[in-house]
Amino acid sequence: MKASTKRVLSIFFAALLFIAAVFVYSSLIRPEFDRISAKRAVVSAKGDVFENQKSAVDQVKNVISQSQGMESVRETVSLAVPEDPDTTGILRQLSAIASANQVTFTSFSIETPTPPKGKDFLVKQLAPVKMQMSVYGPYEGIKGFLRGIETNVRVAVVESAEIRPLSSGGGELYALNLKVEFYYQK
Repeated sequence: MKASTKRVLSIFFAALLFIAAVFVYSSLIRPEFDRISAKRAVVSAKGDVFENQKSAVDQVKNVISQSQGMESVRETVSLAVPEDPDTTGILRQLSAIASANQVTFTSFSIETPTPPKGKDFLVKQLAPVKMQMSVYGPYEGIKGFLRGIETNVRVAVVESAEIRPLSSGGGELYALNLKVEFYYQK
């Protein structure tokens, strides 16, 4: 064979090999690549949906744990401001505070105003239980009694306090006249 024939045949086979490579690429490789791209897109979309759902589940778990914490807050608020006047509870607390401070009751009166019937409110309103009391004891005991009312779990407001010395032959005793409002939710 002549050199020119060999050259033409080698160009022909190179072109034929090139056409075969383009055919294999376009008919076998390109469709598989498109299928892989579509499957990657589905995997990516499902991964995004999974992450969104996981985030939503985490937020719901967080809200549930916070609401369980809110139950203890509600119980604490119910101790500070109960849902009924609970005058016997007030008297028990005052009696315990008085005995802890060596103070003695001489008199007390309780006024529980009836709340007016009306609209139902979204947030419960506060109503007072008004109490007037007289106690006597040593000065430090009177101070401790007032401090005990102030730091008691039940919300109370001292409206007025009048202290005066008692003239007794023993030690230094003082009398305290006190007006206090204890609150409850109506």
